[in-house]
Amino acid sequence: MIHDKADFMVNDLTTGQSRTFSFLGNLRWRYRYLLWIPFLLVLLVQLFPIWVIGLTSFKTPLALLDDGGALNLDGLFLGNYQRVIFEDGLWQYVEASLIIALASTFLSVFAGGLAAYPLARYRFRGRKPLALGILCSRMVPPVALALPAFLLLRTFGAVDHYWGLILAHTTFNLPFAIWLLIPFFEILPADFEDAAVMDGLNAWQTFRLIFLPLALPGIVVASIFCFLMSWNDFLYSLILAGSDTRTAPLAINAYMTSDQIEWGAMTASSMLVLVPVFLLCRHLQNYLVNGLTAGGVKG
Repeated sequence: MIHDKADFMVNDLTTGQSRTFSFLGNLRWRYRYLLWIPFLLVLLVQLFPIWVIGLTSFKTPLALLDDGGALNLDGLFLGNYQRVIFEDGLWQYVEASLIIALASTFLSVFAGGLAAYPLARYRFRGRKPLALGILCSRMVPPVALALPAFLLLRTFGAVDHYWGLILAHTTFNLPFAIWLLIPFFEILPADFEDAAVMDGLNAWQTFRLIFLPLALPGIVVASIFCFLMSWNDFLYSLILAGSDTRTAPLAINAYMTSDQIEWGAMTASSMLVLVPVFLLCRHLQNYLVNGLTAGGVKG
């Protein structure tokens, strides 16, 4: 029997039979493990700041001044978490952030779906310039719109109200949701529309009963990203929120004053604010992966 130059034969001492091993096959298997090295490096870069923040949240101000600082595992205690939860009332700010983020996400994805569906499925004059204009509106820096938004909402008495912040967050989430949903509606076959017409469905029924369920992975992806952008917003919350609508990012920023920075309380509140986001992404991770891969296919 003729073998490749990279193959060699050995005798199995237990069975007495000869077996052929491929050197190139083993080499490819080793290279496959080497591909994990860049992934692990990126993962380390992403998780190291969270690791430092987590350790800092269990430190006293004096422990942070010791050798090793936040990386030292000695002197851990729960006082920072007890303070931000029971004394500072962090959860009321988390509740405000949840109300604003969920409402803004619903409005952005619902209106974005209604706008993305005709832009993706219908051919009409001015369709591409309209879609491009929506995209360009997202390129405007939020700081350029903060003052006009404040003056407009103050006219309607919406400053320090939930619905004012919800509308403000929707303004920068809506263009993103539209452009994120367009590819998900474009990849769906036209046969669904033909079947809907034969069944006597109108445009709204076709969108609600057929295309909306089929685009569910894209809707989940758009919802996650809109929720994260609203959850992490600081600028609009700083300008439009008051004592009754203060969000979690403002509560975290309050630990940084002109006199000192309370690293323990700030990092403890930051870790707690990560919990809702982590639970949301963990619960919807299957939809997230399917949606990100499906949105990149066209045809």
